[in-house]
Amino acid sequence: AGLFWGDGTTAGKDSLWIYYDNITEHDFGESIKENLDFYVSDLDHKVKNNMQNDGQNKSEMKKINYGSQIGRKIQYEMGFKKIKASDRRLPKILFNCSEKELCLFFNGWFSTDGSVGKEIISLYNTSYDCLRDAQILLAKIGIKSSVKNNEHLKIIVRGKEISRVSQLFISGHKNIIIFKDKINFINEKKTMKLDILTQRIKKKMNDKPTKVKSITYVG
Repeated sequence: AGLFWGDGTTAGKDSLWIYYDNITEHDFGESIKENLDFYVSDLDHKVKNNMQNDGQNKSEMKKINYGSQIGRKIQYEMGFKKIKASDRRLPKILFNCSEKELCLFFNGWFSTDGSVGKEIISLYNTSYDCLRDAQILLAKIGIKSSVKNNEHLKIIVRGKEISRVSQLFISGHKNIIIFKDKINFINEKKTMKLDILTQRIKKKMNDKPTKVKSITYVG
């Protein structure tokens, strides 16, 4: 369900679609089809006025169709609502889920809307409140995180002014290790970056000097 929450959308008679860039996210798209092999079709997605097709940052968008039956089932069970993106909140059912179910949801969502930096793991969303919900649920798993509200910042995209996405970020040795062990990513590239991050963190911890517990004066 986390995959659909991050990159999914409904169309027509509740048909459920997941989008990915076949150039930069080819492995990710293949992983989705392998893990969720009940899809109906995998089609090209033509984007009007695609600013990325400038020869330098070319994109090749694809869309995986899971059909209306799966679409209605997920929307009903997860309580997904068609509302303005900036007003979205996580479905109430998630707050009563088991830890395993939560981790599976976050695995899908971080795989679509998450990233790995030099020292942090980030999750992005238009809705600040949605990320605040995520912060509460991550705490139930044992992961502490912070949320930065960027709704007041504006950017111009294709001639239209929109709010910048807000950011949830996870830092610290313990939190990142828990994330790796319990959530992780579907994407091969993000998984590799997470492996590098955890190795770097472990090295820093090993390189830290031993703390002096006490000093006995000898006179």
